[in-house]
Amino acid sequence: MTKSVAKLAEFSPRRLANPLLAAVAATVLIATGAAAAAPDAALSRADQQRQLYQQQQQQPKLQNQQPQFRSQQQWPQNQQRAVQKQQKFQAEQQRLQNQQQLQNQQQRYLTQQRIQSDRQRLLQQQRALAQQQLQNQQRFLTQQQLRNQQQLQNQQRFLTQQQLQNQQWLQAQRYQQQQWQARQQRIQTQALVRNFDWNTYRPYQRPPLWAQYRQNFDPRRYEWARYAQQRYALRYAQPPGWSYQRWTYGQVLPSPYWSQPYWLSNYQQYGLEPLPYGYVWVQNGPDALAVDTVTGVILRALYGLFTSSNVGFANPGWQPPAY
Repeated sequence: MTKSVAKLAEFSPRRLANPLLAAVAATVLIATGAAAAAPDAALSRADQQRQLYQQQQQQPKLQNQQPQFRSQQQWPQNQQRAVQKQQKFQAEQQRLQNQQQLQNQQQRYLTQQRIQSDRQRLLQQQRALAQQQLQNQQRFLTQQQLRNQQQLQNQQRFLTQQQLQNQQWLQAQRYQQQQWQARQQRIQTQALVRNFDWNTYRPYQRPPLWAQYRQNFDPRRYEWARYAQQRYALRYAQPPGWSYQRWTYGQVLPSPYWSQPYWLSNYQQYGLEPLPYGYVWVQNGPDALAVDTVTGVILRALYGLFTSSNVGFANPGWQPPAY
């Protein structure tokens, strides 16, 4: 029995390479030693002490090898647990990385959105500024056109006023000149008429200034024949061989009928109008005729102007005609 134990002791846990086998050998050794102790009670005390010492020496080794054995048994679980932790760590790292990437993408998207919004706002501001500038330019151009039109209108108005003033001044000068000429001609005519001896006048004789007033004279503008609206009482002395006849314009009145005693020099008293130069109003019974003092051609005829009798001359207070 002791030899068996000794042989088993040779297989010390130190000599075994496998920790699991070493632990099993140690357990078997302990059990064998205990079994051998009972029949060998007669062993000497020294042997017992030696065995006890050996057991004490081996006991720590077994105790040291038991955790290693437990650790070897738990190694797959630890390995699996480590793999799970590694997977969890990697998953957590992947989740954090994905989360970080998502945050980065979101941040990048927000940054791009902000940049795009800023660009749009800048474009809108630029567009609004350009539109405002265009409106200002259009307003300035419109105001400039209005000012130019106003200036042009003012210039045209000034020129028109200047032309009107010049025309008015010219008309006034012309009118004054005409008035002065007419006054001079009237003075000359009055002087000639005063100097002309009407007592020596004979029919078909041209009075003074005949060529001046009758050079371009058109009698058709003054010809008419009408009835009088009002009647005057005036005596009429019939010339020799006279008989009443209703004369009209364009006819030639015989010279005895329009001699100086039958002239109406005060024709204004009977509502008669002034005649052109060289014509006189003549009474022909109840009628008044405008007769040319040179040719005897009748220019106008006003019928029924007088209620006359056959006593006396037509106008005893005869005077030369006034022109």
